[in-house]
Parts: sequence; structure tokens; C-alpha cells
Amino acid sequence: MGARSPRGGRSHSRSARRPHRRILVVCGGRVLEAAYLAYVAAKLRTPGLRVEIAPSGTDPVSLVREAIRLRDKENRDARSANDTRNVFDTVWVMLDVDGFVDRIAAALLLAERNDIRCAVSNPSFEIWLLWHKVDADLHLSRVEAFRWAERCGIVQASIPKSIQTHALTGQFNKARDRAVLTDTMHSREGRTNPQNNPSSDVHILIDEIVRGAALARTEEDLML
Repeated sequence: MGARSPRGGRSHSRSARRPHRRILVVCGGRVLEAAYLAYVAAKLRTPGLRVEIAPSGTDPVSLVREAIRLRDKENRDARSANDTRNVFDTVWVMLDVDGFVDRIAAALLLAERNDIRCAVSNPSFEIWLLWHKVDADLHLSRVEAFRWAERCGIVQASIPKSIQTHALTGQFNKARDRAVLTDTMHSREGRTNPQNNPSSDVHILIDEIVRGAALARTEEDLML
């Protein structure tokens, strides 16, 4: 067995080392977003990818600040351990527009200034889940998006809420296509955030996670 590095990873010979990407995802949703990212990580089954979910407050600016704090702490710990390669390759924040219209612009500006990437969903993350099953290109509230997803068998309004992950399997490409199509529609009409309801950038985050997994498992086709 390989020796442990000071920060918990394994040290390998150069010939055995595979590309290792670490992605930090900070999300305000303590249930659905975390469950979805856990589903993605489980489907990809790769030791070369570490998705870390750090739920915190729901305010978009607070989420970005939390991402900056965690990223900077990781960098300091890496320097202290003389392990500067073992840091986050990218840091993402998952943001919902619903309820925070007046804070989204400030959050995005803070993220841009600090090299933090954002996956913004309008009105909420539920629209991304909904697109795994149906076309939805009309303005929705968070409640409407959730209830529609519930009718489609994607989520359950139990306490706590839950995702029926079997309803998502094999549907990622369809969800991505619907996200891109609505982005095109909004661009054509000149609508930008927060007027671009419905919309979601979650597919961009997931594409990056898939690419990171592919680096570690080049011998397999990875499907969501």
C-alpha cells in the first residue's frame, strides 16, 4: 500500500500517479443540492475526484464568502504541510435567484473578483432537476418548480425533502440540452439575470466534474 501524505492522501510513484482534481462546491441548499451532488459523485465512482459540499447560509454573498474562506484555508493548510499540489483546482458556488434578486449581482461580482465560479439557477435548483424529465421554458416560482418536479416523481416533499435519483439516471444530456436551449431563448430576447427565468448553469459545473472523473478513469465511459 502507498504511504499516506501528511494531509491524508496517498503518495504514489510517478508512473502510478493519475491526474487528481479536487472541486469544492459550496451550496446553500442543505438537502436537494447536497443529495444531487452526492448522486453525481456516486455515479462517477472515481477516487481521483473529490467533490466537497459545504452547506452554509442561504444568502448568496455569504455563500461566496464561505467559498473564499474554505479555499484560502485549504491553501494555507497545504503550505503548512508542504503539500501545495493538494489544493482545490476549482471552487464553485451554487446560487438560487428566488428570494435573493437584490443580492445576486453583488455575489457574482465578489465571486468574479476572487476566482470563484458560480452555478446560478433561476428561480431555484429545482428547475435543473425538472429539466431531467420535461421541457419547462415559462416563468416559474421556486414553489411551482418544486411541485412540478414532485408530480414528475423527481422529488418528494417529505421532511426532509428528498430526490428520487432513479428518475435522473440517463437524463443528464436532456437536462443540459434544455438548459442550453433556454439560455439561447433568453439571449435572443435580451434577457439577463434575474430576468432569465427559467435558467440554470448547473450543467456547466457537472460537465467539469465529469471531465475531472474522466482524467482519473480514462478506460471507462462515464454516464449520468
